[in-house]
Amino acid sequence: MKVHPLLFGIAAAVLFGSSTPISKLFLDRISPLQLAGTLYLGAGLCLLVYRGVRSLSGSGYPRPLLGRKGNLSLVGSIIFGGILAPISLLVGLSTSSAAETSLLLNFEAVATVLLAATVFREHIGKRTSLVVVLFTAGSIVLTIDPSERLMLSPGALLIILSCVFWGLDNNLSRNISGSDPTYVVMVKGLVAGTFSLALSLVLGHGIPLRSFSWALDRSSRGPPTASASSSTCCR
Repeated sequence: MKVHPLLFGIAAAVLFGSSTPISKLFLDRISPLQLAGTLYLGAGLCLLVYRGVRSLSGSGYPRPLLGRKGNLSLVGSIIFGGILAPISLLVGLSTSSAAETSLLLNFEAVATVLLAATVFREHIGKRTSLVVVLFTAGSIVLTIDPSERLMLSPGALLIILSCVFWGLDNNLSRNISGSDPTYVVMVKGLVAGTFSLALSLVLGHGIPLRSFSWALDRSSRGPPTASASSSTCCR
């Protein structure tokens, strides 16, 4: 049975939205670098196993030929979307609420459009321009912190910066959108995840196995933090 592409888009939005409150739970015991590395490396390993199983069953995917432009785009996607963006997001999330972060992540669409128009020279219409203005205004309101002298929350600024990095990632990924997505995400996850975890080890953060066991046990018992995360995911 062929699944409509729209369903994949909806599923991606739900999963991405639920990742914020769940990540906030893990950040109680694990550093942003450790979490970013583990999530991306885990995704890469899962797809590596998936592709391996498909190959053994005789229905594997041929390795795509991306070409020079495609390979450069993949490298840029790994740097901006696999390393810089998630680290910036999780560092910002560690000092911000999950609700504020989820709202600020809407700025990714604005960053994608603005970068497409200014850097990649794409045309945007009047409706798109209006949406960009409204999203930008909303993001500015969310970054205001009356308790800060500069009226800007550092955590919120880092989250917006992550949206800019993901905006670059989205535009670069357009050049490899026709390639096998499982291969692209696998490579991106393996490389970015390994880099983030290696950097985490260099900085002395160690291996986060005990922290993950703690977070999973905490979520299964259903304390207030886990309950709040679950309710946010279901919205």
